[in-house]
Amino acid sequence: MVSLRDYQKKFLESYHDESSFIDLIKADQVSASNRLSVYHTSIRETLRKALTLTYPLTWKLIGEECANGAAYAFIQEKVALPQTGNLDEWGETFPKFLSVYPPLQTLSYLPEFAHLEWLQHLAYNAPDKEPLTIQAFKGLPPESYEKLSLELHPSVHLFSSSYPLDQIFAVVNEKVDTITLENRKSYALIIRPYKTVIIHWLPEASFSFFSLLKKGLSLLQVMSQIEDETFQLNQTLSFAFQAGLFSDHNLKIHESKDFVEDEA
Repeated sequence: MVSLRDYQKKFLESYHDESSFIDLIKADQVSASNRLSVYHTSIRETLRKALTLTYPLTWKLIGEECANGAAYAFIQEKVALPQTGNLDEWGETFPKFLSVYPPLQTLSYLPEFAHLEWLQHLAYNAPDKEPLTIQAFKGLPPESYEKLSLELHPSVHLFSSSYPLDQIFAVVNEKVDTITLENRKSYALIIRPYKTVIIHWLPEASFSFFSLLKKGLSLLQVMSQIEDETFQLNQTLSFAFQAGLFSDHNLKIHESKDFVEDEA
């Protein structure tokens, strides 16, 4: 007798035409191959729909027909199938797939655009935590500033791109009609302090500031590594508190942990 686990394994293999699962299907008025095809189609459509929910702007950017074609091709990849039943955790490798998908090779910025959407998805599903306000520092003695560490909100993700993604997002979100892409990088900070995911486009120095904070450095250590003379600490901190970027603080310098910037 075939166990349930074996049935499931053979069915999964049948999705890639690598099993004899079809021989286990009882045929009557509908052929076994047609029965199996119904389930395979259902899987493909469920996964395609999950991708459209995670990457809505990618669908809007390249068009539904093209995006659906890329999704179906991606879903056929063995490594692309979900490993759990939670589809909110699935789809991370779709941007990387777009970088090798032949019909989209002319859109060199697309994988990084899609990766930024994935980070928005992660921010949306991040744990809730009340943002820190400036009142938390009331009465803090100035001599303690050198030991002050600021913890970024759990929904914060930092991403630098080789392309001006801020321009592309502006067009896709219909903030501008047309653009001429500039030859420059862009620096994004993604956060969901409350109910809405927000992308803040930062100057390079501000991006470095928040990246170093995420690494676990104290405020004094961070400032010792910021070489841009135009960087304004007070202005940056004011922006950070208004945007709800911090969720905690302490006066103990932690050992620095390796920081790996989010990459496409």
